[in-house]
Amino acid sequence: MPDRATCPTRLILLLTGCIVFQCNLFGQFTNPQDTLGGNLRDSVIVASIDSIETDTGPDTTIYDILFIDDPFTKSPYHKATLGETALYDPNEQWGDLRLYFGNIGGSSLSATLETPENTLASLGFQKVYDSYFIDRDEYTLMSINRPFSEVYFSPFRGDANFIAIGKLSQNIGSQSNFTIDFQRFLQTDYYLGQSTKASSVATSYQLQGKKKRYQAILSYFGKFSDEQHNGGLITPEESYDTTVIQKLDLDTYLSSATSRFQDYSIYLDQHWNTKKDTNGIHIHHMAGYSSGFFKYGDENTVSSRDSAVYKSLLTNSIGLRNNQKFKQYITRVNVHTRLFNLLEFSGFAAFQRFEIIYNNTAGTKDYNQVMFGGKGGFNWNEKVSLLGSIETSSSGNQLYNRVSIDANIESMDWLSLQGRIYRNSYPADINMTQLYITDSLVYNNTFDAINESGVTATLTIKPTQTTITGKLITLDNPVYGSTDGLPAQYASGINRQEVSLQQNFRLGIFHLDNTLHYQSFEDNIWHLPNFFSQHDLYIQDEVFDDNLHYRFGCYFRQIMSDYRLAYQPINQAFYPVEGAGSQYPRFDTYLVFGIDQFQIFFRYENFYPLLRDGLDMQVYGFPHYDNRFRMGIKWLLKD
Repeated sequence: MPDRATCPTRLILLLTGCIVFQCNLFGQFTNPQDTLGGNLRDSVIVASIDSIETDTGPDTTIYDILFIDDPFTKSPYHKATLGETALYDPNEQWGDLRLYFGNIGGSSLSATLETPENTLASLGFQKVYDSYFIDRDEYTLMSINRPFSEVYFSPFRGDANFIAIGKLSQNIGSQSNFTIDFQRFLQTDYYLGQSTKASSVATSYQLQGKKKRYQAILSYFGKFSDEQHNGGLITPEESYDTTVIQKLDLDTYLSSATSRFQDYSIYLDQHWNTKKDTNGIHIHHMAGYSSGFFKYGDENTVSSRDSAVYKSLLTNSIGLRNNQKFKQYITRVNVHTRLFNLLEFSGFAAFQRFEIIYNNTAGTKDYNQVMFGGKGGFNWNEKVSLLGSIETSSSGNQLYNRVSIDANIESMDWLSLQGRIYRNSYPADINMTQLYITDSLVYNNTFDAINESGVTATLTIKPTQTTITGKLITLDNPVYGSTDGLPAQYASGINRQEVSLQQNFRLGIFHLDNTLHYQSFEDNIWHLPNFFSQHDLYIQDEVFDDNLHYRFGCYFRQIMSDYRLAYQPINQAFYPVEGAGSQYPRFDTYLVFGIDQFQIFFRYENFYPLLRDGLDMQVYGFPHYDNRFRMGIKWLLKD
């Protein structure tokens, strides 16, 4: 592989997109503080079990990539496998399901309870759209030139339903690089009065010192979301013949409710290395600024009908408005060193400030937080490691702390074992502390620190492609959505347990990939599902002298819950409501072909309703969309 300094300047072009083609056969993208624990990536990583192309399929390595938080370390880039091409929905990723309303690009909620990685506060507005935005921590830069492109497209209804993803990179001389990423989700025509648009743009300029001991990266991240809300079905309890009735024909509550979220962020990252190898001192300084807003409006609400959605928040008949602007200033510095290729130590400090402006007339609320911490231990060739970390932060008169110990044992051929013991206290999301609706103060909360302690362990048995993960967690003072969707704090502790299993069977060209997740709560105040599973049965092989790779399979997913969960669009709150839970099955079949760097997929989604009547809902009032036929094409061009 030629050195970057000796390569001629060439254009790298990666254009990925998906304009999803659907056919009505029966009438019918992180918060930058996530890496504040030092520039070391999390030492406890759940092993990814995927038999998609372990032995069948070409070598997918394209070139080296690097990340903003550690540009001196290169990683191989892999083009999408056949399975990743077919499972394109961000809410349907393997082992990581999200609950949503059917429209890709709209509000969603993780099916499991998420644990913050540090003690810094978060705005909270962006969380329902995070799966559609470019994650700063995972944003990749390129280190060598190879031009290539990928495009998904559809010949039908591309203007109403598509996903487009693109990447463009250009080396400038031998010491700098410019990169731009873009992705957009647009979905309509699933339900009456409901549509979504979610876009994300990331650009970066990288400058490398002549001795390759200094790196500077100037980056910009833009996140945009527009969502039209329909409030859910007026009669979700009725029985429907789903082979005849279209979801678009079912009456819904809201007719003019819209929300919009925008976030513009710019960062300057500077890195210094005292040595070219890993046994030196690495200093990383980041400074960032963000500005944006969240707006919700419904000017034509009808109190007699829409009170079923807005509940106590509907105080008059002149419409509803929630307008919150924000600014964020953040800076951090990490110092990391490695000794004798065995010992690792890092120290870090950070400061962030939020300014929140409510409805342009209610004044500004400031939120300042300072954090310090360190991390250290031994790491032998990434095979055996034991790392401990501690951090503390302060905001106002409140202190937050996090302590963790991470252990890892890795065998190249047999197994890996990761474990963590931790205790964390952190603040509630800022959007849960204060709310104005149409210039009226609805709540002004002062929450105690949320305390969480737990033990997690992950065992991967490589010959059998099996991964087992277990968690025992205790939460004190958790914050959740009450029956009106308003935030409340639970007065005592809740114990929860999680067990997940990933197992991939293979017999020749026959594959069966499974993931199962069970979770229990001493008191399930969030009304999250008790169990979900994903199963993928497929045939994968090569024909025509191994030139044509194909994958034909059936995908089945099911969510089982004893509880009912609803959604309050004014403040983006998923909250519990009375009533029995339900199952939520989904059954798809798909076919993917790959020839060298070209792939095409066909997918018929959700034909389970053809087998039974009734509505299956993962969020109450929002049934799964009608069965659809989709397709996509992508290709990779390289020199």
